[in-house]
Amino acid sequence: MKLRQILVNEYTVGGSLLLIGAGFWSTRFTEALGYKLFTIPSMLPLIGGMDVTVGRAAALVPLSLGAAFLLRTVRPVTNKVPVVSNLADLADKVVAEVSKPVASEIKGAEKAAEETEVSADADSGLDMDTVTLTPTRVAAKTLWSKQLMLQGGAAVDALIARELSAGVNETIDKAVFAAAVAGAAGGDDVTGALTYTALTSAEKDVLAAGGDLSRCAFVGSPSAMSIIKAEAAIDSIRAIVEGNSIDGFTTYFTPNVADSAGVGTPGTLLFGDYAAGMLLAFFGGIDLLVDPYSNAGTAQIALHVNKFYDTAVRQGGALSKLTNFSS
Repeated sequence: MKLRQILVNEYTVGGSLLLIGAGFWSTRFTEALGYKLFTIPSMLPLIGGMDVTVGRAAALVPLSLGAAFLLRTVRPVTNKVPVVSNLADLADKVVAEVSKPVASEIKGAEKAAEETEVSADADSGLDMDTVTLTPTRVAAKTLWSKQLMLQGGAAVDALIARELSAGVNETIDKAVFAAAVAGAAGGDDVTGALTYTALTSAEKDVLAAGGDLSRCAFVGSPSAMSIIKAEAAIDSIRAIVEGNSIDGFTTYFTPNVADSAGVGTPGTLLFGDYAAGMLLAFFGGIDLLVDPYSNAGTAQIALHVNKFYDTAVRQGGALSKLTNFSS
């Protein structure tokens, strides 16, 4: 039975109103309403140490009724508030294959048009498709001695678990960026020095496909960082590279974006609206298993980490790449 049904029913409403009403007319009932049932533990905030009497217990029913009517009044204002992810469309705690709807192109509502009172509405041109995400397991394990555990305590356990989780997340990041580079519809294979024209061309491709430039960012490989930072001293590039931004867009450099496979170590630079461009699904949370038995003969403890995920390109037009550029 639901708590609401327990608190609010014909017996509780009738009985509480009868007790409270009788308390106004009879001294005996007033005394009964003041009868102490128990005391709330003092460690609780605000209400700690308060005596719970028969009258206070009976007052829960009219209080519940009042709260219910007030919440019913304001509920239309607060119902169905949309929550928008700034990074990716996450499908969390899924235990089987996921088939998610995706738009075949970013542009869709551009064909919407004003109509007369009774004219036919226009086709939006939004073509829907599906992509299937299947759990991929990422796992790691490590051993540490019981002596280390005795010396460091629970902090050692937490540190090792945190480092293993970071390694798992790094593997997932590499897979996501590899999929983004492979699926990017815009950009160019530079094969030479990076120019301002190449950068603005990558930005133009995302904008022309309907990407939201306010959510876009550059993400570069290690060689891309070295090349771009060096070329910032050149007059034609200096104006667009400032701190951690390129042409005014937030820029990240990470080893999880692989350098291009050309001669030497040419850079890779990804630009896009990643919320529109990528899907990332986690099938459940991270799984940590502490095994004190398998290696007990050598006084060691094993820690196993498992995580299941999958990623896919949602809209390739939201992403552009610049590859094989050098200094």
